[in-house]
Amino acid sequence: MHTENRIPMGDRHGAKQVELVSDSTGTYLFKPRNARVEKAFEAFLLTLEKEGFAFVPACEHVLEETPEGYKARYEAPLHAETQADVQLYFKKCGALLFIAYLLGATDLHFENIIASRDTPILIDCETLISGQTASSEGRLRNLADTVMASHLLPYWKRINKKTMLVSGLMSDMPTASNELVFENKRCKIYDYEEVLLEGFRAAYRFALAHTDTVRAALRHFEGCSFRMILRPSAAYDTIAHICAKMAPDKAKQSAYEMLSVGYKHDIRPDRLQQMQAVLEAEIQAVLSDNIPLFSVKYKSTDLYEGEQALAADFLAVSPAQTIKMKLARLSLQDMCAQTKIISQSLAAVRPLAQPVYPSFGEDTAIHTCFRLLEDGYIRALSAGWMKLEKEDESELLYLENAGFGLYSGTAGILCAYAAMYHRTGQKEYGAALEAHYAPLHEALEAVQSIPMDAASLSLQSGMGGILLALLHIHTLTEQSIFYKDCLKLFEKIDFNAPKELGDLLCGCAGIALALPQLHTPKTAACAQALLRAAETALPQLTGAAHGAAGIALAIAAAQKAANTAAYDDSIIRLLQFENRYYHNHSHNWQDLRYAGEPVFMNGWCAGAPGIAMTRRHLAALSENSAIRRICEQDIARAAENLSGEHILGKDSLCCGNAARLMALSQLGMQNERIHEHLQDALLHGTLQLFHYQNTCDRNYGLMQGIAGIGYALAMYQDDRSGGMLC
Repeated sequence: MHTENRIPMGDRHGAKQVELVSDSTGTYLFKPRNARVEKAFEAFLLTLEKEGFAFVPACEHVLEETPEGYKARYEAPLHAETQADVQLYFKKCGALLFIAYLLGATDLHFENIIASRDTPILIDCETLISGQTASSEGRLRNLADTVMASHLLPYWKRINKKTMLVSGLMSDMPTASNELVFENKRCKIYDYEEVLLEGFRAAYRFALAHTDTVRAALRHFEGCSFRMILRPSAAYDTIAHICAKMAPDKAKQSAYEMLSVGYKHDIRPDRLQQMQAVLEAEIQAVLSDNIPLFSVKYKSTDLYEGEQALAADFLAVSPAQTIKMKLARLSLQDMCAQTKIISQSLAAVRPLAQPVYPSFGEDTAIHTCFRLLEDGYIRALSAGWMKLEKEDESELLYLENAGFGLYSGTAGILCAYAAMYHRTGQKEYGAALEAHYAPLHEALEAVQSIPMDAASLSLQSGMGGILLALLHIHTLTEQSIFYKDCLKLFEKIDFNAPKELGDLLCGCAGIALALPQLHTPKTAACAQALLRAAETALPQLTGAAHGAAGIALAIAAAQKAANTAAYDDSIIRLLQFENRYYHNHSHNWQDLRYAGEPVFMNGWCAGAPGIAMTRRHLAALSENSAIRRICEQDIARAAENLSGEHILGKDSLCCGNAARLMALSQLGMQNERIHEHLQDALLHGTLQLFHYQNTCDRNYGLMQGIAGIGYALAMYQDDRSGGMLC
């Protein structure tokens, strides 16, 4: 009797799913699609190999095609037998990394790579090629243009509430087969960096020397379609799980609301209308507990579902043209830049010994922080700050998303440098500030126009945070370039009234904090636009980042810039709403993001430290006696909390002990226990920082990383220059 065992694998798209099949003939993979891409990639590699391409990696071998899909050989991981196997394996990893970079591959995670004796095997080519999506005018270059885009290099993801390393060439997932085993030990990619780079450079140089050969080999991809991932599968899963608990009509409406947000906030005009068919396909999929499957064709810019075009000109440049453009841009300079990114990303997972720095007396902790920022490598997909040394007299900088931003990018780290320089007068700090500001200055010069929306203006990652940072750095250093650049950047904002004010951190409200210091004809217009949006501001949370405290401060700052007091009643209502959730027993305000028993936070984003700082600044901005009385009362309440010597489990500026230290400084208070704790934790490498990725506390950003610790220490007991964060 013929028996067959099928094990589902991966995401389900409609009734289709990859399966591991075992029958009397053996074990193989069944994939419910055509094998055109896999065959094309195999032919592509063979063409290059015949022309002398070294270290060619392996790819999935197609056994048989059927109308329902194709059978692929099941590739079991094989151990390396000799040291020569190990060396060849990592050279081929380097070559695969270059090929993925050239083709624009994405999503090559741990499940798509099998480590087999002397070669990595790519077993899923669905996302091997991608086109170039439309980007807004003035948007900064990001890691999507680099070797990081493929996810072969260190990349983290939240799985079952745990942060897991899921990258293609290294993973800590229990089921991963993508790490080579030699002599019963897993070979870690960071131990073979030079070998990997040898393979990468060899492949890069081949493409430079044989451009025509590579261009000719690309013909194999003509007629192919490639999967386009619009959102992470986990996002669709979460929405499907939420909607499954609702009645059909309500579930459909909820799915629409959750999925349409991104299109509504997209800065491109009429984006929601353009993506309506795509949105409907997404809604239908999640309501059926499926993952929508979209694709792009090799020579088209349209987005497809099956053979149906859902969005015309979804891509700015077709996959075919994107690769040709990349091929034309290859250079020795770019090769050097990409190798530096590889090195920095490997350093993100390489164990590091805690460095020891020379004593600087009472400022030893500040100097240690500075050296960590200067000498340490950044987590490539965490902090968004990646400094590359000069090559051929030109400095290249690659950043993740809004990597110049205040929250975790360059602007925030420069605030820490400015505070260190202000505190100590050390010329080394001033020189570093000047050197690291250069690429940000250049990027700001290149920005053309800034739309007045949350994505562009937020404190977290937008221009609002950069404006505030420049003003603060100017205050700390008294160097005019920072104020001048701030004014030039401010002039580039398109003052159309935002639909809503939003919160202080992620909405449009944050830019209001900069307005009282900006003396230009546009300042009042911007302030009035924000105040009009404030008419619909309804508080739902407490705290500075997302709640009533931050919104009230933003309205007060906009009023100051517009020379009006018309919104004083709104400010009072916000403060009264927030104070309904003050608890005497904890000397703190309840965090309304959590249901059930009252939860309290002690950070800048929520809780007493952030509320204290916002109240202090609010009192300075307002001339309303009622507002000032509430502020004085709440500052006294917060002081009771801050005077306690308890140490929090987190140290970050966003939501930990550094936020408490900053609030103490702004209130003219001291708490040596907190101060000493932060110093000792920094010097002994025991800081507890908050971040999405499991980065072993090597996050370098301001709000959640090492820069924030240095900033708080440098600003402690210094209320002369106020505080930048509110």
